[in-house]
Amino acid sequence: MIFSALVGVAVTLTLAAPARADTADQAKIQTVLDLQATPHTLDQAHPSAAVSGKVTDQATGNPVPNAPVNLGANGGSVNATAVTDQAGEFTATYTVNTRPYVDDSAHTVSAYVYETDEFLPSDSKVVVFTVNTTPTRLTLTADRSKADYGQPIKLSGTLTASGAAVSGKTVTITPSPDYPASCNVYDTAPVTASVRSDGTFSTTVKPRCGVLSYTASLTAQGWYEQASATTGGTRIRQAVDIQIGPAITKDGNVNVSGSIHERYAFGSFKGRTILLQYSPGSYAKASGKWTTKKTLKIQYDNSFHYSFPHFNQSGYWRAQIAASGNTLAATSPVKKAWRWNTHFAGVKLSTKKTTFRHKLTIGGQLIRSVATNHGNSYKQIGFAKQRVQIGFTCNNRKNVWYTDNGWVTTDSHGRFKKTIRAYCTGKMFVIYWGGSDTYRTDSKNLPITVKG
Repeated sequence: MIFSALVGVAVTLTLAAPARADTADQAKIQTVLDLQATPHTLDQAHPSAAVSGKVTDQATGNPVPNAPVNLGANGGSVNATAVTDQAGEFTATYTVNTRPYVDDSAHTVSAYVYETDEFLPSDSKVVVFTVNTTPTRLTLTADRSKADYGQPIKLSGTLTASGAAVSGKTVTITPSPDYPASCNVYDTAPVTASVRSDGTFSTTVKPRCGVLSYTASLTAQGWYEQASATTGGTRIRQAVDIQIGPAITKDGNVNVSGSIHERYAFGSFKGRTILLQYSPGSYAKASGKWTTKKTLKIQYDNSFHYSFPHFNQSGYWRAQIAASGNTLAATSPVKKAWRWNTHFAGVKLSTKKTTFRHKLTIGGQLIRSVATNHGNSYKQIGFAKQRVQIGFTCNNRKNVWYTDNGWVTTDSHGRFKKTIRAYCTGKMFVIYWGGSDTYRTDSKNLPITVKG
């Protein structure tokens, strides 16, 4: 009696509730879901596949109609839901994304049956698709292997797939400098070119320096695979800049100095020849033929310098260098070296004969040239408010001249007059030492005889 009671307790605690659950589950159909696809390989010409499935009763193998099926896709799209027909079957369509490269994971479709009051859930096996993208081929050529700075280079090529032209795509073209090189600037910014209907593309570039090859690339776009093509190197002959600074002194010496360098590189010009050229002209501009006045060798630091003694000509200067295998010919900007002429007029002594320490007067006018008509013509005017020095030499000391008589300042018309004392038989003269824009000038010698 005691054993029977214990058994009854056990049945009451452990079996009563599961018996109700089992009864509910047994009322549901355990489904089996089978999934198939045709074809399993997709490409640009066949981007979609038919997906079909069948739901059966696991216990009997009979088809299960009206079963709700949910479908999921990766790498493409598929009907989200389906309901089986009276044969337990359903159909759907799987379509690959228009850009297969967006998702690198496998292209798959799976399905499962929801659990409902009528059905227990079930999952299908995953159907995996093979997606074949289209190989592409790029070509690229440059129209020249050597080019001058600023000269356009035409880059052209073709884009094909399976031997047929591909159009409507964008190709990126990137220059690649030949490292190491002497350039201090590299043209590495890419350019783009649109592929025309016949599969061709072209663009122009204007590289500045170095040896550059160009690579055209197509990123994976839609069904088309990535591709690239590279040209051979194109050597750019470098542009050259010349700086020149001529200056003319009061005594008429012309000093021409300058420097030369590649515009975007660090090349040496040591030992190369440079021409210093001169042209006369008006104050406003150069005119007349350019004449080479000196041929120089450039120094180790890419500088040059030459002094023309007593050139005594205002005018215009420039420097030129011939082309080489690596650099273009170049001409410097034209620079002016200008001073106005001056001269003395009417210089005379009040007497040519006198006695020792006797007073006499020296006078005259200082004249300068100035520009008129916007610098295209000149005129002569008195040079006002300028310091003029009085000097003399004695016949018995021909190589020595004296300035004991001092200085005099010209008036508003450039005239001057000074009373001086006579010291020896010899010559007297007047000197203007030049100004910021005028030459020095000396008067003619005035002989004087001094007795006593």
